[in-house]
Amino acid sequence: MSEHRSTPQSNLRPAILVVDDEENVVQILEDLLKENPYDVDTVGSGEEALAALAARSYDLLLTDINLPGVNGLEVLTAAKEADPEMVVVVITGYASTGTAIDALRQGAYDYITKPFDLWEVDQIVARGLESRRLVLENRRLVEDLRTANEELRHHEEQLREKVEVATHRIRTLYEVGKDVNASLDVAKTLNFIVSQAATLTGARMGLLFRSRENTDTFVAEVGVGPARHLEDVAVVRIGKGVVGKLAVDLTPVRLATDDPASLEEEFLTDLAAKTLLAVPLLHKGKLMGILAVMDKEDAVFTQEDEDLLESFASQAALALANAELYATARELERMKSEFVAVVSHEVRTPLTAIQGSLELVLDDRYFEMKPKMRELLSIGQTNVSRLQILIDDILDFSKIEANRLRLTFNPMVISEVAKDVLASMESIADPKSITLRLKTARDLPLIQADRMRVGQILTNLIGNALKFTPERGEVDLILDRHEGGILCTVRDTGPGIAPHNLGKLFQKFQQIDSSLTREAGGTGLGLVISKGLVEGHGGRIWVESEEGEGSRFCFTLPDRPPAGSMEDLPDEEPEARAA
Repeated sequence: MSEHRSTPQSNLRPAILVVDDEENVVQILEDLLKENPYDVDTVGSGEEALAALAARSYDLLLTDINLPGVNGLEVLTAAKEADPEMVVVVITGYASTGTAIDALRQGAYDYITKPFDLWEVDQIVARGLESRRLVLENRRLVEDLRTANEELRHHEEQLREKVEVATHRIRTLYEVGKDVNASLDVAKTLNFIVSQAATLTGARMGLLFRSRENTDTFVAEVGVGPARHLEDVAVVRIGKGVVGKLAVDLTPVRLATDDPASLEEEFLTDLAAKTLLAVPLLHKGKLMGILAVMDKEDAVFTQEDEDLLESFASQAALALANAELYATARELERMKSEFVAVVSHEVRTPLTAIQGSLELVLDDRYFEMKPKMRELLSIGQTNVSRLQILIDDILDFSKIEANRLRLTFNPMVISEVAKDVLASMESIADPKSITLRLKTARDLPLIQADRMRVGQILTNLIGNALKFTPERGEVDLILDRHEGGILCTVRDTGPGIAPHNLGKLFQKFQQIDSSLTREAGGTGLGLVISKGLVEGHGGRIWVESEEGEGSRFCFTLPDRPPAGSMEDLPDEEPEARAA
């Protein structure tokens, strides 16, 4: 990964910081951005990003979320602390859009998914920098207004009143903007948008229209005030009537009339509405819906009402897009979990039958066979066992990803679990003459943990150590105290791990690209599952290694379950239990 490069910042050249641990991604982004008049710095880790943010100011930060060590969300937080107006664009994989949504809620401007479209990246960066320029320009204008206020003291009262009105509107939009983004539930978001639109403009009633797929109509999904009874009834036809034309030209509509029927909209006639203000809900050029408010109390809608509602509609469209994206992600996650559970069950059932048949055929009490035939059947039995382990790993990984893996916390003496695990691993260590040792500190505390899952963590880590430790090597399991809980360390005398490969260890389906790894095999899920189980206990897992010096895989377990732990989740799915 290239080191941090800093060049003098010009007042006319926006400064951009690119953070990614993949060299090819960094190079692509650097080449793309330097085609524009930008001052570009690149770093390869979250730690370097924090140092860069402390060393100079940036206009825009482009960071990967899944960084080793300090992750992208932490870099986002540091950037916003350094400059609340800094534009932050996060990079994420397609399967982790839920994390990207979290980044948006924490202040990110936008996100892109890998693999990304270079034109889209260029457009997002340009829009983000333009947004920042407008914010800074707005600050300058506010400062100019303050200076003009001092110079024109005889207009002080009039100007103060205008500033107070503007400040009130800005504060209102700010507070409403926070509230509209507070929920990712689509129905709640829609109801909030309509009710706040009526409140902001002083209207007696309002409707929010959404398009019906494969039709030329928008239907009222949510209503407030006297218009509530028109939910799922009021219809706007694209290009027809005053509101229908808005769906074509995307410009606000503000009018007053003594004859609602002349507006050629049935819902306005039904409501006897004589004043109307309607604005489009636009997000990235897409029409998300039409927001209409009617009958302002004792007045007509003003240009200020239109400007305020249009600004609110921009925030509302973004919130609605986020809610819909979140709902889609949740549905995809549910479908994926159901698919994994069903497929795993359907695979496990025939495997169980095959395993039973092989055990019966290999039983000397029932069948006699030639050594070569027995060898071939034994190979089949071994691979059936491997498939069963793989299915278990996939189920565990799926549940951890969906936060559905249930942990059962009970008092536990960890040294007893460690002895059982080491005893079960001797059959793997003996053929390679590897020495297995348990080193336990005195007076280890009793902890609240899931005995089976702690055993699974130890089995994964010790099995991994045995896999990569050469013949006549050593593997030690060390138990010690740690902040009232337990520190477990699995130390081996294997070949060690290169620094550039450490970041791959706890990523799903990732293995170190070496001949030794390929020879040893594996799914690449063991360490990911171990990380999820440790974090489910409220602990932390990490690795310390140098090439030629072996490795130390360490994890901590607190003495009691974390608040809101997996223990409180519902039982597993019926399909998983049946499996």
